[in-house]
Amino acid sequence: MISRNGSTRVASLAAGFLVCGLASLQAAHAQDAEPSATPVGDPNATPASAYQAPPPGGAPPAVQQSAPTAYKPFVLMPFVGLQSIQNDNSGTGPGLRLGGLVGARISEQFSFNGELLFDLENFNNVPAGLSESAYIVQFAAAPLFHVQASPTAEIVLGPKLGLFVEHASLSGTLGYSNVDLTGNAEGVLVGANLGTFFRVSDALSLGALVNFDYMKLEWCSSSQGNCTVSDDGIKLISFTGAAQF
Repeated sequence: MISRNGSTRVASLAAGFLVCGLASLQAAHAQDAEPSATPVGDPNATPASAYQAPPPGGAPPAVQQSAPTAYKPFVLMPFVGLQSIQNDNSGTGPGLRLGGLVGARISEQFSFNGELLFDLENFNNVPAGLSESAYIVQFAAAPLFHVQASPTAEIVLGPKLGLFVEHASLSGTLGYSNVDLTGNAEGVLVGANLGTFFRVSDALSLGALVNFDYMKLEWCSSSQGNCTVSDDGIKLISFTGAAQF
């Protein structure tokens, strides 16, 4: 049988345990209410900001911007076509023109070139029994300005200044006489070139050239011994197809 004093001690001990339990329960609720600390992640895991998932259907193709085409350091421009002497009473029709320009690009917009060309004159109304022929050879400096009209089209234009040599011959039979005449002439020339080219590949462009020449005779000679230099210069226009490498 427990005495009264023992009962009092048991009651005090039970009250102490009850108070401690309530205090522990309130502390646990308070800890649950506080925001949780940042969890310790895997140190080897990839940060979320380091990778972004591609959109549905795969990533869009990257836009490729073509770099401007670098100009070629050299100019090689052969051409072939027709020329026509514009002087009154020249007695000629359209004739063959062959030639070309060779030079170097000083910059993207400018090239310095030399021009060499051959013109075969076409005489009209040659008397029966006679054969007449003449040709002109030109040597000229022909710089060009290059204007890029579009990514594939280029306009070229420029002056020319140089020398020319002309040779003519007349042979055959006129009535009862044999004819065998030759003549030579030399002079200076000025002119201009204008053309358009379209790029076919990285190495080739095709186009056309229009050319005007004014040739002034300075000296002449003839197999007959007499030769007169005319004050009228030769005015010549040509149209040629050309290639640019």
